[in-house]
Amino acid sequence: MDGTAVAMMVESRATNPVLSMIEASTGPRSDLSPTPATVVATHNPFPHGHHRPDSTPSHSETFPAGGSCDPPGVVNPIEVFCWTAQSRRRNLVVPPLAAMEGTTMRTRRIGDAEVSAIGLGAMPMSIEGRPDEARSIATIHAALDAGVTLVDTADAYHSYAGEVGHNESLIARALAGYGGDTTGVLIATKGGHLRPGDGSWTVNGSPAYLEQACDASLKRLGVDAIGLYQFHRPDPKVPFADSIGALRDLLDAGKIRMVGISNVSPEQIRQANEILGGRLASVQNQFSPAVRDSEAALRLCAELGIAFLPWSPLGGRSVAGVLGTRFAAFAEIARAHEVSPQRVCLAWLLAKGPAVIPIPGSTRPETIRDSAAAAELALSAGELARLDAS
Repeated sequence: MDGTAVAMMVESRATNPVLSMIEASTGPRSDLSPTPATVVATHNPFPHGHHRPDSTPSHSETFPAGGSCDPPGVVNPIEVFCWTAQSRRRNLVVPPLAAMEGTTMRTRRIGDAEVSAIGLGAMPMSIEGRPDEARSIATIHAALDAGVTLVDTADAYHSYAGEVGHNESLIARALAGYGGDTTGVLIATKGGHLRPGDGSWTVNGSPAYLEQACDASLKRLGVDAIGLYQFHRPDPKVPFADSIGALRDLLDAGKIRMVGISNVSPEQIRQANEILGGRLASVQNQFSPAVRDSEAALRLCAELGIAFLPWSPLGGRSVAGVLGTRFAAFAEIARAHEVSPQRVCLAWLLAKGPAVIPIPGSTRPETIRDSAAAAELALSAGELARLDAS
């Protein structure tokens, strides 16, 4: 997606009874300091590839300047209070790391691949405001520990003109240094979007460029074939059929295993699937409580057996941090389940059908663990109806 990662949920001290209880026994938590991330440096091969769409990342959190949310290691679930320079924080109940390692998550399908029901959107690890590499790698490893087997990236996820493919290279290093098995991880990347380095996003859907971009992504990811290669955004200057035809050629040549498209209409979904001979594997469109205009695309994907990957599933930076305020039903249901509104949001999206696989972004281990836990959150029919109506 293009642009900005999502902000953290803000919760006031006065409305946080758990914080009050902790402070009563331990004192105010304003002295919380981050714990350095640990990166496992052993090598492990990986076979696939992954991505995210246009300029707004499908990301579950971005911390304002001055915030910290790295808890000390513990053996029981912990209440994590993420403080910002303005003394704001997102409240998460996160399973301890030891409890997450080796976790198997509920799965869904993209083409012939079985992947976790919640993916990881890696875009915010490489664009403006990105964290340092150690924290990014720790976040990717935390996602894998939590059972995430879908990682979304793109060659356009970078900040400066001279670092095209920054996100893909980061993911390759993270997977190579992971201490566990990565053979089941699907890396989904994209081509067709460009960042000249001036903050803008441009497009190039020409067949020659897409082939060149795919070859470069193959090298950065260190794979023989990209697991899922997605056309990032239609180019108004290039016939859509020509762009999709280029992806068909890459598929037939064995350079990619599956084809996806992003930021498209139902008509374009049908056209792409026809050009590909029924082999379109995924569609990635924006979908969140704030943006629901892809309902028709979602229904069509379900009808055709195509995976639907919502990008910016929490609404982007302007919405995610105030999700529970702007959409009160999400906060109310979150309180009833004693989870974050963000987790409720992802569970709501999952309930829209087995074709849906949200890809929330993250730049911290705690938030991707919270997002991954949405796969186990069951919402009642009544709760889902309230969320649909909110």
